[in-house]
Amino acid sequence: MPFMPASESLLRPAQAWRDDLLARFETLGLARELAENVVDPLLEAELWGRPTHGFMRVPGVVKAVRRGLTGFPKIEAEGSHFARIDGSGSLGYAVSALAVKVAAEKARACGVGVVSCRHSAHNGMLGYWSWKLACAGLVGFNATQCLPSVAAFGSNEAVLGTNPLAWGFPAAGPDGDPVVIDLATSAINYGEINLRARAGKSLPEGVALDAAGRVTTDASQVATVLPMGGPVGEGKGAALGLAVELLCSVLVGAPPFPKQVSDYGHLFVALKPGAFAGENEYAAGMKAVAERIHGLAPRPGQETPRLPGERAFAHRRKALKEGLRVDPAIWAEAEGAFAAGQD
Repeated sequence: MPFMPASESLLRPAQAWRDDLLARFETLGLARELAENVVDPLLEAELWGRPTHGFMRVPGVVKAVRRGLTGFPKIEAEGSHFARIDGSGSLGYAVSALAVKVAAEKARACGVGVVSCRHSAHNGMLGYWSWKLACAGLVGFNATQCLPSVAAFGSNEAVLGTNPLAWGFPAAGPDGDPVVIDLATSAINYGEINLRARAGKSLPEGVALDAAGRVTTDASQVATVLPMGGPVGEGKGAALGLAVELLCSVLVGAPPFPKQVSDYGHLFVALKPGAFAGENEYAAGMKAVAERIHGLAPRPGQETPRLPGERAFAHRRKALKEGLRVDPAIWAEAEGAFAAGQD
């Protein structure tokens, strides 16, 4: 379809946004399959109400494509239950799409599929990949290391990445949605910091440090992020971040504390419920958990308890029905990235 300038409208059907971005990436020379690997997780992030991992990431992907990250990832070793993927010359989104596909195939055949990735890059909203596995009827887990930006426990020096991890559990919600748990092991992620800096909004207290090592609420002055957990639980957040670092570097053969985005490691796990509890027992157990959580009385001043992912999927259904609205400034930057370098 022809490109649609942002000036026409920033409220469009999700499919129109998808078609537009796919056409633009293909114009850059990205193969259709690889373009889909990128666009689908970016679009889902917007649909879920997670703009930190949505279209604001387009300029970075465009730069990566122009640097030559246009190849297909390769399986360099595999067995019945596992595989190892080399992402050299590939976008992290493409590496992760292949990892999910392979992990799912092995889990369906053997009950368990474990896929490691190295020489990869930023792969977007982690919950998307576990959601894909959960939508396929599998329990999914995935994690990734990132560039050092998070202080070690007891230090002001950035050594760990935001090192997120995610789980996906097949249908449990009242609308048949999976449970998706997606979290960074830092107190805040850089996408959120960037959004707040753009809007001139302050950060919560105690999530970041400035260049002098002082706690700051000024999003434009952040030099280092603190681990999740706050003053009492920061050590636990740092330990969890270190666990992700070990899983996604030492275990998978990627460099610890990567110095460049193209040296990331990821780990993906897919589990077939029928191989463990059994399909019926699993479904009954998930139903019981959902009913128990939904039946809890809310704490005073709080909303009714919900399962992780429910708010995001409600946002998704609404956007699919009524159209997806995107921040005009973010879309303008995306358009500008595609236009840069053109005659």
